Amino acid sequence: MNNVLLRIVSVLLTSVMLFVSCGEKSATVTEGTSTDAAVSVTEAFESARDETVAIMEAQTETDLTAEMPEQSFSTKGYVSNGKDFIRMRLHTVMQEEIGMPFGCEAVSLAIALDYYGFEVDPETLFLEHMAKGRRGVANPFYAYVGDPRDRTGYGCYAPCAVRCANSYLESVGSALRARDISGATMDEIKAYLWEGKPVVLWGTLNMEHSSVLEVWRFGGNPVYWYNLSHCVVLSGTYSDRFFVCDPMEGSVSYLQSDVERSYKQIYTQALVIE
Repeated sequence: MNNVLLRIVSVLLTSVMLFVSCGEKSATVTEGTSTDAAVSVTEAFESARDETVAIMEAQTETDLTAEMPEQSFSTKGYVSNGKDFIRMRLHTVMQEEIGMPFGCEAVSLAIALDYYGFEVDPETLFLEHMAKGRRGVANPFYAYVGDPRDRTGYGCYAPCAVRCANSYLESVGSALRARDISGATMDEIKAYLWEGKPVVLWGTLNMEHSSVLEVWRFGGNPVYWYNLSHCVVLSGTYSDRFFVCDPMEGSVSYLQSDVERSYKQIYTQALVIE
């Protein structure tokens, strides 16, 4: 067990021991002091909880940058060593926490837009700027299928998300535009990252293997919707890994080979804002 985990266990054990000790004392104190004892217990638990969370967050950050090269430099938007390591500073938004359990596309767009200084709520993007329609009627290349706020939600593909982002950018008078880069190779995607541009990418949850979930036909042509379909934001790269801002998992990293396989399963779709 490493030192961080030992520290977490120590904090939790200490708080439990304090709870037992205070509980025994409260049985013998007077009515006037029992409230103070209860407050003391509450404060102790809150302190232990906060410290434990801080330790776990520090451990997560350490894991993500464990192999970060020496002599890296930092800018407002990213950290890099100028050679083979770059990681952009993105603000993670968790789709389930904001009431959009099937809204990874709008959430990923919001994360990418936030990087460029636009504070927009993912639900606003969906309601005011994204085309939408019912399952079997809406083509996911052009409209979101269902509602991301409930179990009718499926999702949408890159062309729909590009139109959504551009509708928002036009509404705020920005000269920036989203651009569909579907079909880009991994080297081309890395080039965008090296330009300091996050890449919104379609793949699968945790970059797992997938299979066809449903087939819809539009104009006689089949459109496939895949099991575990997911949308994330690539925020950097180092060695054989991508840093990823994942609306379901948080700030994580995945092997490039897993990202590439997952990306190819879902029509090799991606977009950038520039």
